Amino acid sequence: MIALTAALAGSVACYEAARPVAAGPILVEADVRRVPCASAPKRPLRFDRVDHVIVVGEALQAGDYLGPVAPLPSQAVVRGMPLVVRSSAGPAVIERAVTAMQSGRAGQRIFVRDATGTIFSAPLAIEVGR
Repeated sequence: MIALTAALAGSVACYEAARPVAAGPILVEADVRRVPCASAPKRPLRFDRVDHVIVVGEALQAGDYLGPVAPLPSQAVVRGMPLVVRSSAGPAVIERAVTAMQSGRAGQRIFVRDATGTIFSAPLAIEVGR
């Protein structure tokens, strides 16, 4: 059985640019601030079908209305981001540098590539400041 639910009036989150953002990067929470939904024209954003994220279509200025969007959490991982894979068994810890091959959030598995070019899947746990 598939259940569909309708969004209640007023429950949709609308946003505007919180700071200038160049065209091209993935839209993250740090780039936006929540505002009441309006009928103002929305700035062009696009959906990246490969990474399933919203990308800034053209440069934004602070205050540009974006409408109802779903920005990535600021701590999300984006494709191309350098990461560290950490494996441990007892007191032994092995770390190696990798590059994210896709975007993701904590708790998901994503594909990464190591320095030798090997691509593999790894669970994503975000540790800030390590």
